Amino acid sequence: MSKLSSDRFPTRLAGVFAAEFICTFMIEARILLKLDYDEILIASFIVSRSLNDVSNNKYDAQTYGFEDKALPEIERIAITMKEIVSGLEIPRETLRRKLDSLINKGVILKIKGGYIFPPQLGSADISSEFRKIIEISLQKLTNKLNLIQVIKY
Repeated sequence: MSKLSSDRFPTRLAGVFAAEFICTFMIEARILLKLDYDEILIASFIVSRSLNDVSNNKYDAQTYGFEDKALPEIERIAITMKEIVSGLEIPRETLRRKLDSLINKGVILKIKGGYIFPPQLGSADISSEFRKIIEISLQKLTNKLNLIQVIKY
């Protein structure tokens, strides 16, 4: 595989595709999960950090990366308020209010040591419709990225 050069990679086109994917993600999360944009950002941060092992560990990815099995709550990494404040640069008091709202909506759990995204299985699965939207959006993004491969040479 050759090294990508910015003069041969359609960065403007890729930027449009990325912006479209992000917008779709944010709008659908707002509609389906009834979250405001700060809540989406905070929940996404917690999901990405508390489930980091699933994306970085081949066994966990194969075991928990599909719809039939969720990473057990006990294996999820608790994310502290300090980590969230530092990572997102959100004022502590605003973050506290948003975390309370996310807990009340059942989007995140407060556990000893911080916050986690709860396992999404059965009747507790609040994000299955959202994951379907992500699947469709990722397929569209993949198709568009394939277009980049065709036009870049």
